[in-house]
Amino acid sequence: MSNELIKNLFGDNTDIVNAFSKIDAIKFKYNEKAHSIAPNGENGIDADVHIGVKAQDLAKNPVTASTVIEDENGFLAVDTGELTLANSAVLSEICKRIEVIENILGVKTNG
Repeated sequence: MSNELIKNLFGDNTDIVNAFSKIDAIKFKYNEKAHSIAPNGENGIDADVHIGVKAQDLAKNPVTASTVIEDENGFLAVDTGELTLANSAVLSEICKRIEVIENILGVKTNG
């Protein structure tokens, strides 16, 4: 649930851009170990190439640690719902920073 009326707000999280700047984007395929744990495409495990991040990178930073869960096999996994919320927060902060830079440079964009 995302309504501010049911949350205790702690202020803006401007550290989130810095946290995400330390996370590498990766391209990967699941290995045989993954296929043996979750056969037949279970949990999204297939033979396709994927783009994503490593749960270990997210878990290292307190700002992004809430986006990681431990699955039933003891492996770290990305909670995509939490990551989507974190991604939205990053985009919001980046947009604010771009607006400040545009104002400093005197650049106007449509929107």
